Amino acid sequence: MLDLIKKSESYASSDAQEAIRYLRSREEKVLRDGNALEKASFYNMLCGFYGDARDFKKQFECAKRGIQYVEAKQLPIRAKLLYQLGFSNELIGNHAEALKHYTEAIQLAKALDLKQLIAEGHSFIGSYYADKNKYADALEHLKKAYKMSLDLDDPELTGTILSSLGNLYSYLGDDEQSLMLHKKSLELAKEVDNLEEEITSLYNLAATYTEMKDFQQAAFYYDQMLQRSKLSENKANLYFSYAGLAEIFLVKGKEEVALSYIDEAEVYLKHVQEYYFRTFHFIQKAQILKNLGQIEHAVMELNKAKVMTEKEDFQNVQNLILNIQSLTAKLQAQLGEWEEAYKAQQKYFELYVKAHNKDTKRHVEKLKIKFDTERRETENKILEQDNAIQRLRLKEAQWQRRLQWMVVTFFAMTTCFFMYVILRQRRSRRLLAVLAETDSLTELHNRRFIYTKAEKLFKELRSKGITMSVIIFDIDLFKSINDQYGHATGDDVLRWVASSSKQQMREKDILARIGGEEFLAVLPNVEHDVALHIAERLRLYLAHKPREFNGHMFKVTASFGVATWSEAVPSFDQLVANADGALYRAKESGRNNVKAAEVDTSASEESNMTHAR
Repeated sequence: MLDLIKKSESYASSDAQEAIRYLRSREEKVLRDGNALEKASFYNMLCGFYGDARDFKKQFECAKRGIQYVEAKQLPIRAKLLYQLGFSNELIGNHAEALKHYTEAIQLAKALDLKQLIAEGHSFIGSYYADKNKYADALEHLKKAYKMSLDLDDPELTGTILSSLGNLYSYLGDDEQSLMLHKKSLELAKEVDNLEEEITSLYNLAATYTEMKDFQQAAFYYDQMLQRSKLSENKANLYFSYAGLAEIFLVKGKEEVALSYIDEAEVYLKHVQEYYFRTFHFIQKAQILKNLGQIEHAVMELNKAKVMTEKEDFQNVQNLILNIQSLTAKLQAQLGEWEEAYKAQQKYFELYVKAHNKDTKRHVEKLKIKFDTERRETENKILEQDNAIQRLRLKEAQWQRRLQWMVVTFFAMTTCFFMYVILRQRRSRRLLAVLAETDSLTELHNRRFIYTKAEKLFKELRSKGITMSVIIFDIDLFKSINDQYGHATGDDVLRWVASSSKQQMREKDILARIGGEEFLAVLPNVEHDVALHIAERLRLYLAHKPREFNGHMFKVTASFGVATWSEAVPSFDQLVANADGALYRAKESGRNNVKAAEVDTSASEESNMTHAR
């Protein structure tokens, strides 16, 4: 077995396929002469090389065969094979089975107290949950894996986990944190001379910059990835490099260059086993050909994508199907097939609504994670207040005992003092009531107050047929302000934004700070256009010029989402959710702008008031 390992690793250093061929040539001898542990170890090693070669179906078959040689109670090799089985299952689409194998493997690793395998298990499960949009579960497992990898002093494992964390923060919309994690992962990959992890980190950086619409940086990292991929035996890396560059030049409107890159990518498409990327390749090529006016050729490429999605469940490929349906309608319109184009577009809207319901749930999950820290801080403050109240009660009890002793000889003085205590208690209760409804930093209303007050107001106005608008806004890049200038400066910015916003509101409007750098304004009896005007006026006022905060000069901008009540909005929570969705789009479209929520469910029209920073 030792000779097999050394020989196969020498092949693998230049070509995983050579290592696979060598091991396959020795398979019969191992099965004939080896014991159960040697057979399981042989298949575990073979699985790893199939994974390196991205042949996930063979990796699955190999892991399944190897696991039959070990019992659950025996050795760590079973946990390793279970991870191989879970990973290959996940990539070929058997998601439920993948989670089952990951869970069994990590339980076995914990039973054997194998910290390396436990950390790997948390990493596998965290990445799995991230792909399934279960962000809270993903974050929990990946943070556990990261802490364990630091304790183990394993830079290679740490780099892999940082890469997964970077992808998770990208899903959550925190691009700055995502970039920081991917860059650290890249450093560690170079440190341990792991070419494949280095290429993966370069790809993640390029994809994140593309999401941020920083195409210059994205192209830089794709080009770096291409150069490093030429040194790798994994040809799929070349595909992703060329495909990424094609996407960049398509967005830039340079379709001829994009077509040359997508054609280069197609040479290596056979090395890509992931169903999603193979299908998306044909959609992307069809889009490029459409833009070049090669309509018939574009239809042929799009048909290839359609065939690949027909056997898949909508839930797994909904983004692909939406892209196909939208592009189908455009191509049919260009061919003059107006009736078919109309039907295709109608089908697209139906599918979009279906997919949008799932997107809303994912957005709620993101918000849940975003406010988890704030909730814990609030709970700690409440606990501190409870302790303070207990101390006050203890002091009051001590005073009562003292008063009882004094009442015998100083009845008049005791009566006066008792009245004083009652007045002080009333003032304390009034003060506590105010504090419970007020944000201590900005002196605005807090989240609890505005939701309670606005919900009642919403029901009252709706019963009378009077409209209501809400504006939700968020200070742009506030974390960067804290990191660069300090939290004292950040607090100064929050107080200024709060006072500036309050000046723009009427007396009957309700303004509150509902999150770290997030504010909500409730505007009763304000129509949609007026609400948009108010938001835009406030945006311009904030971004007008640099101001001094705590001795630092810089400009503060904010992004705004506006929503107005209509018959299609059943509750105040939904109205806020609509505005929050608009805010999310404002952030995605470059920040420092105002976005309006959809007015109704049948034919939404987005009001875009985007302005250059």
